[in-house]
Amino acid sequence: RSTADPSTGLHPFLPAHPPGPPPSWYLPSLVLLLPLLPLRAFLLALGAALLTATEWARFFAPSRRLARGIARIGHPPACKMILLALGVWSVKEIPVKGRRRDSGPLPVAPGDIIVANHGSFVDVIYLTMKYSPQFTLTLPNGQVLLRSTYKALRDSLPLSYFYASNSNSAPLDPAAPPRL
Repeated sequence: RSTADPSTGLHPFLPAHPPGPPPSWYLPSLVLLLPLLPLRAFLLALGAALLTATEWARFFAPSRRLARGIARIGHPPACKMILLALGVWSVKEIPVKGRRRDSGPLPVAPGDIIVANHGSFVDVIYLTMKYSPQFTLTLPNGQVLLRSTYKALRDSLPLSYFYASNSNSAPLDPAAPPRL
């Protein structure tokens, strides 16, 4: 009798990768890693510096409109450099269709809400590159906190609930200027 799930064909009791020698690409990837390591470190440092400069310029901008413009100019190149340094070369986007069959992909416009059911630091960097969003965090008591890109990155790391519950973030206020 097979242990495969009849609907998917997956074997839940078998390891994802059978034990054995490493794949044939393992050694060449190690050989390529060493020359690319300084380039990746440089891209990571440059991207982080540009992201920091963008966030500080946003913080000190005199108006929300100017802060959004600064974010839309500075976030994409900074986040692309960070993603390249992490080894993310491309992301396949699958458009979501509307409820009707004849409708095309739904565009994302300023003011729209993007909902994610999880948030890794790569998700935060990618969403920042693509949309320059305002991140929020919902605490178990129902309070919604407005988060900057850096706080969203910190929240995506382990122990994020400890950081979020002990931070001095203000509740969500749409009229408030962007904060670090």
